[in-house]
Amino acid sequence: MNLENIPVLKDLMNFWKNLEKNQKRNIIIILVVALVAIGGLVYYLNRPQYTLLFSDLMPEQAQAIVSQLESQNVRYKLSSDGASIYVPKDKVTSLRLELASSGLVGSTKPGYELFDNISNIFLTQEEQQIMYQRALEGELERTISAMPGVKSISVHLSLPQRSLWTVTSTQTAQGAVYLTLKPGYSLSANQVEAIRQLVAHAVEGMSPENVVIAEASTGILAGDLAQSGVDKGYLEIKKQLDELYASKIRSFLGQTFGPENIMVSADVDVEVTKQNIQSETWGNTATKNVSDTESWSSSSPSGGPVGTATNVPGAIPSYVYTGTGEGPYNYYRQQQINYEISRTISEIVPQEVEIKNVKIAAIVDSSVFKDYAVTASTVESLIASAAGLDNARGDVALVTSMPFASLAREKEAQEAQLLAEAQRRARLYSYIAVAVLVLLVLAMVFILLRRSRRTAPAPVPAGAGVGGAIGQPRPIISLERPLTPEEEKIKLAMEEIQKALQEHPNDVADLVRMWMQEEWR
Repeated sequence: MNLENIPVLKDLMNFWKNLEKNQKRNIIIILVVALVAIGGLVYYLNRPQYTLLFSDLMPEQAQAIVSQLESQNVRYKLSSDGASIYVPKDKVTSLRLELASSGLVGSTKPGYELFDNISNIFLTQEEQQIMYQRALEGELERTISAMPGVKSISVHLSLPQRSLWTVTSTQTAQGAVYLTLKPGYSLSANQVEAIRQLVAHAVEGMSPENVVIAEASTGILAGDLAQSGVDKGYLEIKKQLDELYASKIRSFLGQTFGPENIMVSADVDVEVTKQNIQSETWGNTATKNVSDTESWSSSSPSGGPVGTATNVPGAIPSYVYTGTGEGPYNYYRQQQINYEISRTISEIVPQEVEIKNVKIAAIVDSSVFKDYAVTASTVESLIASAAGLDNARGDVALVTSMPFASLAREKEAQEAQLLAEAQRRARLYSYIAVAVLVLLVLAMVFILLRRSRRTAPAPVPAGAGVGGAIGQPRPIISLERPLTPEEEKIKLAMEEIQKALQEHPNDVADLVRMWMQEEWR
């Protein structure tokens, strides 16, 4: 098929042949610039959207994850502090699963996998013990780091030295745990005790008393220093009473106003007293204990041994028997009866708990006061009645309002609105850029068309020299042909568009925005 027979292509080829060299060069430059601009715009619109992969990473964790991403040729971005990593949105789920399964997210210390590629034949006993200690520390760090609120953790163990020549060791195993919690988190007494028990039971020969737990901001949580200040029983009783009052009021108000609209906290001031009581109890009946002693002798003494029961007045007599036979024999028997009464000594340590005062604070969503037509004083009276507060001992109930629920919803809505507005603004700017680019291309094409259709100079009439006839002015020769009606319309339209862009740029932007909204609908 001959392309020259197609009318459109034939006209374009003729148009291109009639252009001058500089005109062809200008058209090529315009087309290249237009293609580059359109390509850049397409890349900008289709660029990957990055989302958060992991946050609050330690430097060694971030370095391990970045190395893994680079080995897989995955594009990523790091935050300014290096603690957060962003990846393309379409890959975040698969990367999280893969990195979590590879163990790069948790503790960076290796666990028992230290022994996977090492043969114990080439290790000394000391090296094996060091590797075992490192592996055990890594496994404990992985386990404890899974607790909520733990940002980083470091476990150190002190294990007694073992030898083939010693069966037991005089040293005791000890452990230390250093924690860094995330902002807003704290460990309860049960969680601290759970960590101590976990470490102690994971190490042979270690007792929970030999485990010290320290936190970066609050200091020692468990250990000799932590237990020397305040009695553990007092703290446990206070914690139980605080939670008892808070849960009771939270349940009471939540049934009326909704559990999502209230926050309750209680502080109970208690006094715990202990008293040691010892009691001694004697049994009602005596226990009879009988002992018999028998002996034979070849002589017949006239009396019993000196100091024996036979010479003691009131003692049980001994019986002597002289039998017949080859020689004289004496038979001696002694019977002793003891009566004992049972005795029991018991020590009782009773514990008395006295509540000195109770303070309850509640934060209620401000919408509750509007929806239920109540005031803060009304809610305070309800709390005092439900908790049994006594003004005489200084009990206090305080209620305040805060639009925390609506603020959270408004914040989420504002963030969503800002995100949508940013996306709409980006699309608007891209469409405006495309429109301006198209207008520029059309303007350049129009100018080139006008220049390409210039007519050649008209022939000079006969008899007219360089200056024409003597005494006659030289006629002005028009170098351009008159525009066609279609070209005149295009020219007027381009002039109107340029004038509108110069005089009313905001109106033009609103018009383009309206066109985009109609197109997306």
